[in-house]
Amino acid sequence: WVRIIRTEYVDLPRKNGKSTIAGGIGIYLTTADGEAGAQVIAAATRKEQAEFVFDPIKLLCEKSPALRPYVKPLSSKVVHPKTGSYFKPVASAGDAQHGADLHGGIVDELHLHKTYDLVEAIETGTGSRSQPLIVFITTADAGKRHTPYDRKRTMIEQLARGALHDPSTYGVVFAAPADMDPLSEEAQ
Repeated sequence: WVRIIRTEYVDLPRKNGKSTIAGGIGIYLTTADGEAGAQVIAAATRKEQAEFVFDPIKLLCEKSPALRPYVKPLSSKVVHPKTGSYFKPVASAGDAQHGADLHGGIVDELHLHKTYDLVEAIETGTGSRSQPLIVFITTADAGKRHTPYDRKRTMIEQLARGALHDPSTYGVVFAAPADMDPLSEEAQ
């Protein structure tokens, strides 16, 4: 059995725990997905942003008596020695290592990515894995066209309308309808 869904997209307003939940997915892919040599990254436009996903998980690995026997938290990554897997933060296409053998990628704040370089490096870096997972987490942007956010959001909307069919992609957008007053009680 292999994972059917290979791409997850979550568009959710700020301060709803996206980064922490995505970090949990990252450490699961690293330690419990049955993948030898899993390379898992938390990616963002800035290293500090990528660390919002990575740091709480690293701290959990340092402090959890249940995890400590299985993981080795280092300064810039968490290693799962049994499988030779790791989870680390990156902030550029070079850090994502074109040609890497990624099992998982968490792309944080997709709306801040101005070019497709990092996203493309992550997506093409999963080609040899049998069940990779890339998770895009973001808040909405200001409606800029032809950005990585616009491309992914448009695809998710097409999937929701049935205009496109892709069983390997799952997406959810938590937002008020376009015709709703954003300051109304209903929109909150």
